Amino acid sequence: MHNVATLLTNMFLADIALQAVVQGQHYWELAPEEIKYPYVLFSLKEDKEATKDRRGDYQVTITCYASTLTASSELDVLVKDALLNNTIASVFNTGAQSGYTDDEKRIAVIVRTYNLKNRI
Repeated sequence: MHNVATLLTNMFLADIALQAVVQGQHYWELAPEEIKYPYVLFSLKEDKEATKDRRGDYQVTITCYASTLTASSELDVLVKDALLNNTIASVFNTGAQSGYTDDEKRIAVIVRTYNLKNRI
């Protein structure tokens, strides 16, 4: 999984438009305490174990946090572009949901799921 997390991080870092908004604030599973939005979290689920040639199937869940649903949706578009325009892995969008966090902060979120087939 570490290789896929590194792959996603590199995809995010390579996208200039995305970095202009999040400024490196994309994390695997857990963001630092007291982080300011906008930021992106991702989680991974291995659907098919990587083979000897390092090919594998993963479910990637990406959550975009922002001050409003509109801002969260705009961040989601940037993330989607960064993932779907990469040349290293096959990424397929499988759906999304909007909402707010359940805590008193009520941060707007878009949660989108992808299927990633890595070729590295």
